[in-house]
Amino acid sequence: MLNIALFPLRVAGNLWAKRELIAHFTWREFVGRYRGAHLGLVLSVASPLLLMMVYTVVFGFIFKGSFGGAGGKVPFALALFSGLIFFQLFADTIGRASALLVTNPGFITKVVFPLEILPITLLGSSFLHFLCSLSVLLAGILLMTHTLLWTVLLLPLLVLPVLLLSLGIAWALAALGIYFRDLEALIPPMLMALTFMSAVFYPLWP
Repeated sequence: MLNIALFPLRVAGNLWAKRELIAHFTWREFVGRYRGAHLGLVLSVASPLLLMMVYTVVFGFIFKGSFGGAGGKVPFALALFSGLIFFQLFADTIGRASALLVTNPGFITKVVFPLEILPITLLGSSFLHFLCSLSVLLAGILLMTHTLLWTVLLLPLLVLPVLLLSLGIAWALAALGIYFRDLEALIPPMLMALTFMSAVFYPLWP
């Protein structure tokens, strides 16, 4: 029982020892998305900003969406975007996890490499994109309301469970993806369905 209880600590210690390698691969994964693009890393901020504008037009004006609990002070697009960036952090990690080992065969067959860090670097890259989206969200709230509540300091308590859940599922999918190649095709539509089934699209029941 003691060995089982100490297992998470051993895993954490092992990953901490590889922190420099994790940081290197995380940054490479993050920057690699924009390699060859003329705007480069500017897209990491421009993309969520454009996404928020699309949500504003589609759900705020076309579908006339609103959250009654916001009291009219926070626009619908900001309320929607605040939930979606958390879901996107989860979906961005899960959506690519099943093909992670399959698309990196060199790490498996040619070199001795700690494969357990690959899902972590994927999560790290998604987290950096989350921070970019979060900065856009906070800037939008500050622009519209001219203030930020002190509860923004509690954000780490909301982010940590999402990170742990995403990492656990990413580890499982990365392993299963070697044996079940169908996962790569099945997960994206499942995530799309889950997006529109999630509570971030709907106000509280009156």
